[in-house]
Amino acid sequence: MGAMILGPVLGEMTARIAVVTIDNDKVLLSIGGGNQAIARAVNRIRTGDGSFMDRPELADVEHYMPKNVVSLMLISPANISGLAIRAMTMFGQGGADFEMQSKEPIAFSSGVEGSTHTISLYVPLAPIKEFVDFFTRMGSMGQDMEDAPGF
Repeated sequence: MGAMILGPVLGEMTARIAVVTIDNDKVLLSIGGGNQAIARAVNRIRTGDGSFMDRPELADVEHYMPKNVVSLMLISPANISGLAIRAMTMFGQGGADFEMQSKEPIAFSSGVEGSTHTISLYVPLAPIKEFVDFFTRMGSMGQDMEDAPGF
C-alpha cells in the first residue's frame, strides 16, 4: 500500500536510502535518487579527487566550506520542489506551475583542524529568490480567491 502512495510522489515504487562504502574513510549516504544516481555519485567520487566539488553548481559551496572537511551533506532545492509538486498533484491539490531553475544545493559541512571543529551552513540565494518570486505570484493570484469557498 505504501509503495502505491509513495511511487508517484517519489518517482519510483521504492523509497530508497543507500549507504555505500567508497573506501577506508569515505561513505556515501543517499536518500532518494535511484540506482543510476547512486552509481554516478560513487563513480564520481572514485574517479575524481574524492569529492563532488568539481561540478559547476558547487563552486560557491566549496568556497564556504571549512578546511579539512570530514562530512558534507547536499540538499537539492530543485529535487525537493519537484517532490512537493508531485505530492500536491497526487493528493488532489493540483500541480503548481513551478520548476526550479537553480541547481545550487544547500550544503551542511563540518571540518576539523587541530582542536577546532567547524560546522558550516551554505544556503544559496538563487533558489530562495525563486521560491519568494513563486509565492509572491501565488499570493497575488490568491487575492482574487479570498471570497471563494474554503478560503
